[in-house]
Amino acid sequence: MKLTVLVEPIAGNGYRASGTFPFEYTTEGASTDEAVQKLTQFIQERLTNGAKLIALEVPGTDNPWIRIEGVYKDDPLFDEWQAAIAEYRRQADLEAENP
Repeated sequence: MKLTVLVEPIAGNGYRASGTFPFEYTTEGASTDEAVQKLTQFIQERLTNGAKLIALEVPGTDNPWIRIEGVYKDDPLFDEWQAAIAEYRRQADLEAENP
């Protein structure tokens, strides 16, 4: 598993490594490598003490628009239809600007 970690310099010539969920933590070290090493050790200790990392799939709601995605991709009138929509929008914008 790859986690995104922010490593930044801190006052006193050191570095801070911070992570977010599932491990909200911060470690500090004299170098970037030391701060990251401490962070890795912290996570390993949590896992050794019984913590587990799992991936959880959460189903989304059924989006009816997805069912028709791409249905017009080979339709020869599609480009003409899109041009008509763009022209209508242009005309509507002009009318809105100059009532």
